[in-house]
Amino acid sequence: MGREYDEKRNFMRMYMDCPMKFARADGSEHEAVARDLSSSGLGFTTDQDLRMGEVLIVQLVLTQNVVEPLRAEAEVIRIQAMSAGVYDIGVEIKKFL
Repeated sequence: MGREYDEKRNFMRMYMDCPMKFARADGSEHEAVARDLSSSGLGFTTDQDLRMGEVLIVQLVLTQNVVEPLRAEAEVIRIQAMSAGVYDIGVEIKKFL
């Protein structure tokens, strides 16, 4: 059975609605809401206006403990303004920490 077009990816995504944190290069820490996770990327919403190519340290701990906590270095590869002060961010995981 084939997958729908939107899911023809190298890695399947796990959809979620989970609190997460990320740190910027200046050391500031921020909260966000994780929406989806794959082995190569993460999608989340935040009130921070990030930049393309910006490198973040992301940290995600699922409340059901179905997987180990995730801590990784990730690069911003997609930014979409959702509404005033809310951004949909896509990052590529570069290295697990």
